[in-house]
Amino acid sequence: MTIFRCISVRCLRYYKQMLNKLLIAMGKAELKKEMEGLLKDLPEDANWDDVMYKIYVRQSIEQGLNDSGAGRVISHEEIKKKFSLTP
Repeated sequence: MTIFRCISVRCLRYYKQMLNKLLIAMGKAELKKEMEGLLKDLPEDANWDDVMYKIYVRQSIEQGLNDSGAGRVISHEEIKKKFSLTP
């Protein structure tokens, strides 16, 4: 197996897991509707990488919004202290 095939298999597994998380978080009908919207926004020459990137970005944003809604946030001041960015 070449390095590219190995990377490709890992990527496909990751994207499959990501899609499963989306399916669990949304109902099947809602997921289909959202996917249609994502696909409609892609240019005509889009490839699978473009599709997966759009899904990744969407899932990341939703996860961030869920974390924020659940109070799993860190203030700007805490981050500055953590990384010694305060004067």
